[in-house]
Amino acid sequence: MSFNKIEDIYKVYGWTMGSRIDYLIKRKSSGETKEEIYEDVVVNKKLMKSKSFQNYWNRLNRIEEDIHYV
Repeated sequence: MSFNKIEDIYKVYGWTMGSRIDYLIKRKSSGETKEEIYEDVVVNKKLMKSKSFQNYWNRLNRIEEDIHYV
């Protein structure tokens, strides 16, 4: 499956999961490392738990090459 726009991710993963994947892919594509994003999202801002971050990160790595809108 190819994701040509954010709405394609929302259709497949739903609003909540799709938004979090989108957030992580944009941070990653801006050049930040996994550790930098983790520190900001989990430790500093407490936007998600560590286990959730790992799950979203793994999912992102699986579908990253299919995301074309970023």
